[in-house]
Amino acid sequence: MRPLLILSLLAALPANAEEATSPLDAARAFSAEGPLYTYDVEYVTNDITALGSVDPTQPEGSRITVSSPAREDWPDGFEKGLKEMDAEVDGDIWCTDFIKGVPDDAELVSENQGVARYEFVPVPEDKEDEKFVKHLTGTIDIDVSDGAILGFSMASKSAFKPNIMVKIKSFQLSAACERSPDGRTYMAEVATKISGSAAMQSFDDGNVQKITALYLAD
Repeated sequence: MRPLLILSLLAALPANAEEATSPLDAARAFSAEGPLYTYDVEYVTNDITALGSVDPTQPEGSRITVSSPAREDWPDGFEKGLKEMDAEVDGDIWCTDFIKGVPDDAELVSENQGVARYEFVPVPEDKEDEKFVKHLTGTIDIDVSDGAILGFSMASKSAFKPNIMVKIKSFQLSAACERSPDGRTYMAEVATKISGSAAMQSFDDGNVQKITALYLAD
């Protein structure tokens, strides 16, 4: 009788029960495909608050336009950093990228008002990256209705040394995501803070990058 009982219970399940997925599975399946956008940005560091626009359809060297401050007011190193960012701009501003850093064993720690939060140790990109991220705790917020990523963070709980020359006192990265007109979520604000010492020199750096407006690319 037991096999018949099991079969009868299975038959009573909803037709889509076997297709049910967790919010984490839904986030992995969420498509990043869609139209390309240009966008306005605000970039803030200890040395500068810069406003500008980004057009990933343009050739390298012409993708980022700084509207303020004036060139003569740029701090040392800003132009070099700008060229490096320009070379990497490809229009990939989508929060779906964050799922690459989330392991399969991420722990569901809360689910409130349609948002599921998972906690985890981030997945490293390579062996060198592993020395850093193994000291961090990550979180990801997922819209349970469709798997869209709404937020992401990584932070250290205590000081650590990724190598013998560097000591990290604290590290924090947080990203807030917003919906684009087509329904995908983009990195509306990404804030990074890091402090520590390297080669006997202390450092305390941070930056905030905000996308303040999106426009469909021509």
